[in-house]
Amino acid sequence: VLLCIIYSYPIITEKLLVLGYLGAGVSFISFSAPISQIVEVVQTRSTIPLSFSMCFASILCGLSWMTFGMLNKDNFVNIPNGVGCVLSCVQLAMFGLFPP
Repeated sequence: VLLCIIYSYPIITEKLLVLGYLGAGVSFISFSAPISQIVEVVQTRSTIPLSFSMCFASILCGLSWMTFGMLNKDNFVNIPNGVGCVLSCVQLAMFGLFPP
């Protein structure tokens, strides 16, 4: 995919734009993957399917990259990681609502 993008777009700004959208999309998919586990937690009223350490690490990772995106004024980094932080906070809140 990257080779197609590199050779398809002659102008460097177009390449960066396409790669930015692709990276933001992959990041969003990565952060939103555990949503199915949230549905299972609500249905079973138990947080056994979730990993507390993974949720916490996801928040820290999202916050650090969101801060990096803010400092560099890069919305392709900032927005998906901000959404990821919110989704990770929702996961972490499940531990308070439904104990294991």
